[in-house]
Amino acid sequence: MSREKGIYLILCSLILSYIIIRSIHVPLVHDEVATYVHFIVPGEFIPGQSLVDANNHHLNSLLSVVSYRLFGLNSLGLRLPNVFFFIILAVYTWGFSRRFKNPLIQWAFILSIIGSHYLIEFYGLCRGYGIAMACFNAALYYIHRFADEESLGSFLGFLLCTLLCLSASLTFLFPSLILFALSMYFLMSKKRALVFYLLALLGIVLLYSAISVSLWLKSGGALYYGAEGSFWEKTVGTLSKLLVGENLVSPYVFTIMALFVLGSTVGSLIRIFDRTVLKKHILHLVFLGSLIGIFLSHYLMGTHYPEDRVALYLFPLLIGALLMSIEERAHISTWIRWTVLILFYFPIHFLMNMNTSHVDFWFRERIPDTFYQSIEDFEVQTNRPPTVSGYHTTALTYFMNANLHGYDVPALLSNGFPNESADFIITRINEDSLSFADHQVVHVDKVSGNKLWRRVKPLAWKMIDEVSNIQPEHKNEFFEMMRLKVDANSHYIIDVTLDYQDVMPPSKIHLVMSMKDEQGHDLQYVPYELHWRRPFPDSPISTTLYADGSGEKEDELVVYLWNIQKHLIKDIDYDLKLYRSVD
Repeated sequence: MSREKGIYLILCSLILSYIIIRSIHVPLVHDEVATYVHFIVPGEFIPGQSLVDANNHHLNSLLSVVSYRLFGLNSLGLRLPNVFFFIILAVYTWGFSRRFKNPLIQWAFILSIIGSHYLIEFYGLCRGYGIAMACFNAALYYIHRFADEESLGSFLGFLLCTLLCLSASLTFLFPSLILFALSMYFLMSKKRALVFYLLALLGIVLLYSAISVSLWLKSGGALYYGAEGSFWEKTVGTLSKLLVGENLVSPYVFTIMALFVLGSTVGSLIRIFDRTVLKKHILHLVFLGSLIGIFLSHYLMGTHYPEDRVALYLFPLLIGALLMSIEERAHISTWIRWTVLILFYFPIHFLMNMNTSHVDFWFRERIPDTFYQSIEDFEVQTNRPPTVSGYHTTALTYFMNANLHGYDVPALLSNGFPNESADFIITRINEDSLSFADHQVVHVDKVSGNKLWRRVKPLAWKMIDEVSNIQPEHKNEFFEMMRLKVDANSHYIIDVTLDYQDVMPPSKIHLVMSMKDEQGHDLQYVPYELHWRRPFPDSPISTTLYADGSGEKEDELVVYLWNIQKHLIKDIDYDLKLYRSVD
């Protein structure tokens, strides 16, 4: 083993150790918990048979289902497939770097990829972007090798890695289509064995399938990520901020890099059908083609410009094409190779951002231990379980991390957020304009800036009804547990203790608290999903749900189980205590 390879091995081992530590200690973020709830627990992730949601990164979901069933529910277990794919990224980053002749440029490429903290974070998350990037780098390696060697193994490797990349994240569709078109050009440049053409046909079928899944997601309204804005704001701005931090200079530096690459591409177009020229400009063409695809998609189909992680595939294309252009010109002006030193900022930024507490992009979802401890203490102090209000994307991470760390807290509800009748309100840093006359801040998280508000004087509550029962079995869609007329000018809390035997787990079952008008229409609908909470320890589910009266004369309050799949459930043992606020 060469000294250089030994240094690289040590570097990758250190980064892998860091990823493993992060996988254990960094709290699960909303998108990970949503993947767990909708795809891992039910084991349903195949397009057409699963929930229509772009959050389903199919290869990640498949591997996470396997990992979950082998190792159970824990942060590292869910994230383990992504940890493994860092090794794939490391192998092919090294392999691709060998295409550069100059050692300085080789290390500039290596440290730009594995030295990007934003990219490396994905290998400690249960998401598809890290897996896709590892496979994308491998596909880039194999298509260059196929252009050089024209071997069956290289072509097969390219197709396999492209398939894995797209199955992990369909955001890589544009560059994958362009890479496949280039592979067809190399394939058709001379007569090949039949197996090459059969593999090419298989590749066409796979790409068609990827396009079909994208259209299926679009038809279901699942391609919702992003917002209105310019390419500069949404793509350049968000990507540069996450890659190197928020500053005024970085978007312009990335733009200069891109213009240099595009200038090199345009200058070579006149000779692009020269095979030697084309082999040196594969990354340039894919980068240019991806940009064209982004703009055409925006103007013809009305899609949003890709932002942050959705545009991440542009990063290795830009860096690789930039370094190839620099090395190509180094024999003319030797000083130009020293411009690559700017890329050594990536590992510096990496060291500055190392942490085991949060994910840079999802830092606002972090709920610290002090929040949970205060909410737990409330019941000890008041002899009543608390109510908690928060933003809807906080609800999943709040509950999942509470259970993983052993906190006994009720559900965080987003209905009517911010609901000032709640005992606690959790606000995020971008909600700093919110203030509440009857609450005071008791904790501020130093990492996220999130605040925990507590009622200065808790509302007075009176128990007005209690229902306890054991139902041997139930198979119908709805199972009513409580129904009564209530004063519409009060607030209401249901203190729920519930246990049941799920005969065909995980059956999709919701506990619902509903406030209805005289015609039976829902005025407030408060669902609490039970099915994905059942893998936790076998103790009964205990939580509070709350709703407000409509302000009219009288409402009807109903509490029931919604057995969505009408599966058989047995031994439904429940105790409901209904409280009404009193002046």
